[in-house]
Amino acid sequence: MLVLNTRFQIAAICFFIIIVFDYIRNEKLPLLSTTFFSSMIIFAGLNLCFDFATVYTISHLDTVSPVINRLCHQLFITTLLIMIISLYQYVEILAHNQKRMNIKKFLLTMIPFAFSMLMMIFGELNYYVDGSTVYSYGPMATTVYVSVAFYLVLIISNTFFSTKTSAKKNELLFAQDQ
Repeated sequence: MLVLNTRFQIAAICFFIIIVFDYIRNEKLPLLSTTFFSSMIIFAGLNLCFDFATVYTISHLDTVSPVINRLCHQLFITTLLIMIISLYQYVEILAHNQKRMNIKKFLLTMIPFAFSMLMMIFGELNYYVDGSTVYSYGPMATTVYVSVAFYLVLIISNTFFSTKTSAKKNELLFAQDQ
């Protein structure tokens, strides 16, 4: 049953290995964005490991301790959240020419993360197992999906508005050169 449940993870590892090899072989500039990209890669690797662990623990609910199962899920969720926040920070830094965001904006963007962490610690998590189909659900999982959606909206809007702003700056510079 474990083989049937890990196809997605195996594909993700293949892409991850390609990205890591490309990242390792290229020179890195000492920029703030490089730091966040590096943390994203580290947490993506950890997330894949805990993803495998959660598939295993759910597939073997009868032999794996509920405490170990929950801990694997909590670590999976934590690494996922840190990875998505690192991605958001990376895009934010690129959009603002390697500048850090101010503390007020940072704290506001951390609210969904803080709420997700509280739900991850105290929230309920249930498991569905039926043949080759296994997954977890409940308030803990739902909160994570909402947080990830929130950060993805921020990432997409940040990318869209920074691209739009960059295009206007380029038009102005081009007009001045003429």
